[in-house]
Amino acid sequence: MLHTDGIRGYSSKYGFQRSCIASELHLHATQTAVLKVDASPQHARQIPDTLFGIFFEEINHAGAGGIWAELVSNRGFEAGGPHTPSNIDPWSIIGDDSSIFVATDRTSCFSRNTVALRMEVLCDDCPAGGVGIYNPGFWGMNIEDGKTYNLVMYVKSPETVELTVSLTSSDGLQNVASTTIPVSDASNWTKLEQKLVAKGTNRTSRLQITTNKKGVVWFDQVSLMPADTYKGHGFRTELISMMLDLKPRFLRFPGGCFVEGEWLRNAFRWRESIGPWEERPGHFGDVWHYWTDDGLGYYEFLQLSEDLGAAPIWVFNNGISHNDEVDTAAIAPFVKDVLDSLEFARGSADSTWGSVRAAMGHPEPFPVKYVAIGNEDCGKKFYRGNYLKFYNAIREAYPDIQMISNCDASSRPLDHPADLYDFHVYTDSKTLFSMKSTFDRSSRDGPKAFVSEYAVWRSDAGRGSLLASLAEAAFLTGLEKNSDIVQMASYAPLFVNNNDQTWNPDAIVFNSWQQYGTPSYWMQTLFRESSGAMIHPITITSRYSSSLAASAITWQDSENSYLRIINFGSDPVSLTISATGLQASVNAVGSTATVLTSSNVMDENSFSNPNKVVPVKSQLSNAAEQMQVTLAPHSFSSFDLALAQSKLVAEMQDAGQRMGFKETYFSAFCYLLLFSVSWKCQAAELDMAQTAVLEVDASWNLSRKIPDTLFGLFFEEINHAGAGGIWAELVSNRGFEAGGPHTPSNIDPWSIIGDESSIYVTTDCSSCFRQNIVALRMEILCDNCPAGGVGIYNPGFWGMNIEEGKAYNLVMYIRSLESVELTASLTCSDGMQNLASVSIQGIDLSNWTKIELQLLAEGTCRTSRLELTSMKKGIIWFDQVSLMPSDTYKGHGFRKELLYMLLELKPQFLRFPGISHHDEVDTTIIEPFVKDVLDSLEFARGSAESTWGSVRAAMGHPERFPLKYVAIGNEDCDKGFYRGNYLKFYDAIRKAYPDIQMISNCDGSSRPLDHPADLYDFHVYTSAANLFIMKNKFDRTSRIGPKVFVSEYAVNEQRDAGKGSLLASLAEAAFLTGLEKNSDLVQMASYAPLFVNDNDHTWNPDAIVFNSWQQYGTPSYWMQTYFRESSGSVIHPITIGSSYSDSLAASAITWKDTHDIFLRIKIVNFGPNAVNLAISSRGLQAGVNTAKSTVTVLTSGNLLDENSFAEPNKVVPVKSELPDASEEMEAMLSPYSFTSFDLALDQYSKLVAEM
Repeated sequence: MLHTDGIRGYSSKYGFQRSCIASELHLHATQTAVLKVDASPQHARQIPDTLFGIFFEEINHAGAGGIWAELVSNRGFEAGGPHTPSNIDPWSIIGDDSSIFVATDRTSCFSRNTVALRMEVLCDDCPAGGVGIYNPGFWGMNIEDGKTYNLVMYVKSPETVELTVSLTSSDGLQNVASTTIPVSDASNWTKLEQKLVAKGTNRTSRLQITTNKKGVVWFDQVSLMPADTYKGHGFRTELISMMLDLKPRFLRFPGGCFVEGEWLRNAFRWRESIGPWEERPGHFGDVWHYWTDDGLGYYEFLQLSEDLGAAPIWVFNNGISHNDEVDTAAIAPFVKDVLDSLEFARGSADSTWGSVRAAMGHPEPFPVKYVAIGNEDCGKKFYRGNYLKFYNAIREAYPDIQMISNCDASSRPLDHPADLYDFHVYTDSKTLFSMKSTFDRSSRDGPKAFVSEYAVWRSDAGRGSLLASLAEAAFLTGLEKNSDIVQMASYAPLFVNNNDQTWNPDAIVFNSWQQYGTPSYWMQTLFRESSGAMIHPITITSRYSSSLAASAITWQDSENSYLRIINFGSDPVSLTISATGLQASVNAVGSTATVLTSSNVMDENSFSNPNKVVPVKSQLSNAAEQMQVTLAPHSFSSFDLALAQSKLVAEMQDAGQRMGFKETYFSAFCYLLLFSVSWKCQAAELDMAQTAVLEVDASWNLSRKIPDTLFGLFFEEINHAGAGGIWAELVSNRGFEAGGPHTPSNIDPWSIIGDESSIYVTTDCSSCFRQNIVALRMEILCDNCPAGGVGIYNPGFWGMNIEEGKAYNLVMYIRSLESVELTASLTCSDGMQNLASVSIQGIDLSNWTKIELQLLAEGTCRTSRLELTSMKKGIIWFDQVSLMPSDTYKGHGFRKELLYMLLELKPQFLRFPGISHHDEVDTTIIEPFVKDVLDSLEFARGSAESTWGSVRAAMGHPERFPLKYVAIGNEDCDKGFYRGNYLKFYDAIRKAYPDIQMISNCDGSSRPLDHPADLYDFHVYTSAANLFIMKNKFDRTSRIGPKVFVSEYAVNEQRDAGKGSLLASLAEAAFLTGLEKNSDLVQMASYAPLFVNDNDHTWNPDAIVFNSWQQYGTPSYWMQTYFRESSGSVIHPITIGSSYSDSLAASAITWKDTHDIFLRIKIVNFGPNAVNLAISSRGLQAGVNTAKSTVTVLTSGNLLDENSFAEPNKVVPVKSELPDASEEMEAMLSPYSFTSFDLALDQYSKLVAEM
């Protein structure tokens, strides 16, 4: 799906208002129009047989929980990922913590999906009905009386166990079907199969597996399928019937963005979706955010095409996702993978992959004649290079296959060969209506057009409106007229499960037991006869002709002949139809009119009213070559004129023989629509010098100590803050795991040195490491390799910073079956300048071997790369290739210059690292996660002899880490299971570690929490004006209950913040003065995000910007340096007297360093005027030392000024002496400035004692 309005050059400038159609346009006078149709054969043209088909994408649970009839969701327990404990949602337990403990482990018998569920029954005397697990399927299983359901599951248990398998209502009270399965001699995994016959109907059922016997049982691959799937092929019959009603001529699959993935590691992989269903690993579709077990895989899509009588169009990934790409130099394994997929579909039953297809039950080849090379990837860096690799390889192997480019050729020629080009459009109804003429002027030379995704969406569409369907119908008449260039078209998306409306609108809406078509679905039924029909020229005469659209076709079936038309406007239209050149007379008896309309253009269908907007068919008694009809407002009318058998039938039969035509029909379409447009304007102002008095009461009796922990840091792995940031590892993707566990995988940023004739590089799963199984296989093909050899290189994170005289530690694992001659080098990015080099030879590498080397740089290059090359023919495997500078901070692996910037802030705490947004673990099965957290605390705080403390000690830190604070989640307060899960963690941690302070995600600033906590989290990202006002946020917050942790704050509204502006820092400074004043309640605060690699600005702004060798602080970083002495200091009351006080924020503290004590007065001027400020400090316990007093100012010539690598000090604090420092003094505050007055106080020892 392309999330863009007006794609392909069509602007969505004018917003369509519902009210303009529904209530504002009252032009109800009947309009007139004449539609002339030239039906003579000599002017007719045949429409391609393939014009209208369907596009299926795994979106909105269209497949999993949709057309694929599997009733169990997460049947293999793999949805939570390979790391255990994992989320088993939607599985849950029957029983409680005292009777059952459920967790995942990696004991499955299936090598490609290793996770299984371990169920430990704890009760000696279990409750009636037993304890166990249940699965509600996809929002409830539809179980129907008398129907049979096939259960398959794999079980393992060291002891004999009796399992009861039941289908019950969602609350478990109504039993619809049940059977008892004795399991003995199951110490090894055992496949169990059972048929369940329903004795009642329940639309929201669940599958239960229970037992009364104490012990341990493992489960894996639990499947429940209805016995009556379509043709026994696993598809939901009623949904397939709706697809068949469209008479689709092709099926494009399986995406869409689903093919690409947000990341390649989560893209659809055909190889992982074939073979026995139990062995398919499944994958997380990260674009649409749900797990699919891939029971609906490549084979099933091919089978579905055959069942629909539709030509399969295989959309494959071309090494490109939304966020990563395979370099064309490394694309060869992906090309081979696609060739294998075509052999699977088309190869003989004796071929390598054709035999796999045959073993799955389809010895005959599938007729794959079309492939799309990627989806919406035209603008990507490596698309054209990758495309040509696929194109050339497929053309050579399968010259008859038609290849589809992602690049639009409707307005300019392609710069690469293609048979068809993709055209996608999602836009408003007005724009799509106007696009009926899109292809009128497109070149007829070159590839044909495939309009593979079209729809009206957003405000015009709702969840499927009449208005949307009318605009789409107009667009399709234009495709019919241009079908000499447009070969195929399909609506998108096809399906939506009503419980997962990720994308609206859609053609077919369903739940577990119902379905209905939207108006866009029904609109398509009026075009189902167009493919292969004859299209005729038409002309429309009307003063409203610019709002009309029409087409006319002649087609055949076994009974009737038809004429069709449409009206798309707010007024009825009296239409005169004149059809000339007909080769037979009109048979009025068999002629009909079909109208799609409703009383409101925004009307939709629904489960309660599925037929609100559907075509209504009636007899057309006045059918004739010349006739008068009235088109209803906002309607799609089809006038089907039955024609007597004639010479035309014979002429068409040659063209339509393949389609079995026997009768002839004539059809035309017409549309009318009016729109309204509106604009709005905005304005702004300016203003001039102010005066203010700031009074500080520095007497001790009204002062208060600020918590030692007030200001600290929040580190999140965002913007490459860690990888490619403070963590000094120079190799990116050092273990070749970034592309995921499925091979071939993306090895980016690794690339090859050489060409396809000299080297072949791919990934496999041969690593010696159990937790990261992927390794790189490099095959050197050349007998006489070029000078310097061939091999691989890694540029690190946008270039490695290699500095002359410095040492770099290289560690890598290598395996080879023959002797190896390998050179490891550090070169500049083009490989021309060699900075360091070392050779490896004469080592036995028949088993995985760890190699450790040190490279000493003989030159400096800021964008270097690591090269591994050889001139010797053979195969070498690599894994875990690491390159670290030898001078990391304290030898702990951190980049020194970035650590120094952190130390400059004198942070009192470090919050780390992040959490999931899309799934949750039910509180009833949270126990394994609680145990996991307790283990993590033991790792940090346990003795060196404890289970997890010993692991820490073995890593080099026998002393315990002083972990005193834990945050239970992040921004999860509103999630369904947060409170239940929180209490489980809270109780367990409090019991084991009573001194640990626990932080809730729920904001207690405006109302009390409903659960215990030591602190609560408060996050704020907003505009500068809002954050400035929030300096008083906690003034009236209750002092009873938990303290506040403002763990994330920043100005982030783009117009205010940019990439880190002065304006943002001033608002943040004002906010922090408020936190200081409220530090009896606010215990901690940290800015976010902390870091950004300049090459990955995922989030702006940030405190520290860096690249591989430079770094600078944004104004928000420098602002924080003003507060670095605040933690543990003493805060004093202040008052500001000024008519301008709404633009000022201030605080006053007393702090000390090793030599002096200072009164620091901080004041923010958030206005455009200078301020003449009088400062009066009362109650000082000592005199002011003018010689040591200073003033520091953060300001700039423009409040949106930012720092940069070119000007890192454009907006930084400027410190100067304060010669007139005294208890009573005057100062001038610059407009938009943050000023700190540090008054050095005498009598150091006396004051230290008092502090």
